[in-house]
Amino acid sequence: KKKPISVKRLKKIIAVRDNIADYLIDLGMPKPIAGNSGNGGNLLFRLEYPNKEAVTEQIRLLLKHLDGKFNCDCCKIDLKVCNPGRLLRIPGTENRKGEETETRKYREATTDSIPFPLKMPSIKKFEAILDKLGLEIPEPEVDSNEHRANGDSDEDTRILDVPAYLEHYDIKVVKTKKFRNSTLYCLDACVFNSNHKSNEAAIGQVDTGKMFYQCFHDSCSGRMWKAACRKISGTDKLSKFMKEPDDKLISRKKNKSYQILSAKELVTGDYPFKPIIKNLLGEGENTIFFGTSGIKKSFLSLYLALYGARPPKDDMLFGKFEVPAPFTTLFVQSENNKANTSRRLRLMIKGCKEFEKSLKSIRFLGENNDCRITGELSDPDFQDKIIEVLYSTKADVLVLDPLISYHNVEENSNSAMRNELDCLKDICDTAGISAIVIHHSSKSWDSKSKGGRGASSISDWADNIIFLTPEDHGGEEVIKLTCQKSRNFIAFSPFCLRVTGEMLFERISIDTTGNSSVVVEALKVLGGEVSKQEELTTKISELSDCGKTTAYKQVNRAESAGIIVKFEEGRSIGYRLASDDAIAA
Repeated sequence: KKKPISVKRLKKIIAVRDNIADYLIDLGMPKPIAGNSGNGGNLLFRLEYPNKEAVTEQIRLLLKHLDGKFNCDCCKIDLKVCNPGRLLRIPGTENRKGEETETRKYREATTDSIPFPLKMPSIKKFEAILDKLGLEIPEPEVDSNEHRANGDSDEDTRILDVPAYLEHYDIKVVKTKKFRNSTLYCLDACVFNSNHKSNEAAIGQVDTGKMFYQCFHDSCSGRMWKAACRKISGTDKLSKFMKEPDDKLISRKKNKSYQILSAKELVTGDYPFKPIIKNLLGEGENTIFFGTSGIKKSFLSLYLALYGARPPKDDMLFGKFEVPAPFTTLFVQSENNKANTSRRLRLMIKGCKEFEKSLKSIRFLGENNDCRITGELSDPDFQDKIIEVLYSTKADVLVLDPLISYHNVEENSNSAMRNELDCLKDICDTAGISAIVIHHSSKSWDSKSKGGRGASSISDWADNIIFLTPEDHGGEEVIKLTCQKSRNFIAFSPFCLRVTGEMLFERISIDTTGNSSVVVEALKVLGGEVSKQEELTTKISELSDCGKTTAYKQVNRAESAGIIVKFEEGRSIGYRLASDDAIAA
C-alpha cells in the first residue's frame, strides 16, 4: 500500500494548485472552489455544459495543456477528470490511503475556499480561452459520406474512387504506386503547401478503403486525410465519388475470406522471413521488453530506433544483432513530453554524432502540441489514427510505451488483455509493421517466469520476450538482457549493457571465472557428460556470453572444486557431472 504523502510535499502540491487557479483566472475563467483531498489538491469549476463527447474533448484539451505546463516532480495533473462522472473526495471525510505513521498521519479532506457568487463561464467563453491558448477545438460531426471515405460507416461498404475525386477537384497526380497493402497517389504538389513539389506528398488508400495523407516536410507533420479532404473539397458531399470495391479492394466490413492450405504448399511456397533486427525482431513480429520501473526501457527503445535508422554498417548492434536494412520507427508513448524527449535525443546525439542522421526516420504520434498520446487499442477510432500515421510516415516499427497507457481493462484478466493485444496485432497486420511493446515486470518476477506484470496471456501473445534486470558488475549497476521467449529464432544468451553518460548502451564482458553454476548448466544441457573439452567450453561460452579462455578457466575451477570430474577417452579429455552432493556443495 502506498503511504500518505508527506506534509512538505502536500504543501508543494497546494502551491501548484493555486498557481493553476491564478493562471486560469488570468485567462478569463471565474474563481473556482479550491479543495484539499489530504493527498492532493483540486479545483472545482461549475460548468453546466451538455454531456457530449465534443465538450468532454474540450475539457480534455485544457487538462492536457495544464499537464504540459504545470506537471512537476511533486505532482501531476489528473487527466481523467474530464469525465463528469469522475468523483472528488468529499470534504469532511478522512483520507486513509496506506498505513498511518507518526510522521504521516491520516488527513481530512477540506474545502479551502469557496467564491461567492460561484460564476459559470459560457461555452463561447470557454472556447475563446482554448483559442487563446492555441488549442484546436474539435470540429462538429462531419457528413456521413466523409466517414465512408474513411471506411468508418457500418452501413455502407463502398469506398472512395480516388482518381475520380482528385480529377474533379483538379488535383494533379504525377504517378501511382503500391506501398505494402495500399495504393499511393503521388501529387504534383502538397495540398497544404504548394512549395512541396512533385512526389513529396501523396494521398493513399489502403486495400480496405481506408484513406490517409502523407507529406514528408516537417511543416506538414500531423496533417491527416480529414484535413486534406477538407482542404480539397471543403464541405462538399462525397457520395458521388463513392464506388463498390473491386476484387483488389475488399471492404473490411465484409466477412473475411477463408482458405485451406496444404503443408506441401507451405513448404514449397516462397515465404521469406525478413528480420528487422536479426534474432531480436522479425518482420511482422512483436517483441515485449519487460523490466522494473527506472531500468531505462524507454531509453533502450529510443536507442534501437536511432541505431536502426542508420545505413547498414559492418558493426552489429551490441556486437550480437545484425540490422539488415535501415528502418523507420513510430513512437506511440505517454510518459515523456517534448522537453524530456528532446533532452534525451540531444544527449544521445552528443554521444554518437551518426545518430543525427537518424532523426528524420523517427516519428512521434502526439496531440495538443505534444509528443504524448493515450488511447485504447480496442477503440476503432484510435486504431484508425495509428494506422493512418503508420502509413503516412512509412514506419516499419511501432513502439508502444508503456502498454498500460493503451488499455482500460483489468490487467490480470486473460481474456480482456488478449483482446486488447489482438487489436494491436490487427493494427500491425493492417499496416504491415512490427511492434516493440514496453511493459513493466511484476515485483515477484524471477528467472523461471516467462511473463511480466498482469495476465499470462500477455506473454502467450508475444512473439519475443526480453527481460531487463539490474545486475551488479564490480559495484557498478548494469542491465542484464535475458531472452525469455523467441517464437521464430534461437534465443540469444543473456548479456549485459552499461549505460554511458550520454545514455548510450555498451555491451560489457562479465568475468564469471568463479561461477561454476554455468559449467553445471552446460553439462546438463549436453546430457551430463562430454567426451571433448571443446564441446563443453563452447556451450559455456554460449550460455554465459564469454570467450573460450574464460570458459576454460571456469572448467578448471569447477574441476578443482570437485563439481565436475575429468576423464580421458583416447586422446580426448572429457568431463562428467560429479555427485549431487558435490554439486550442491
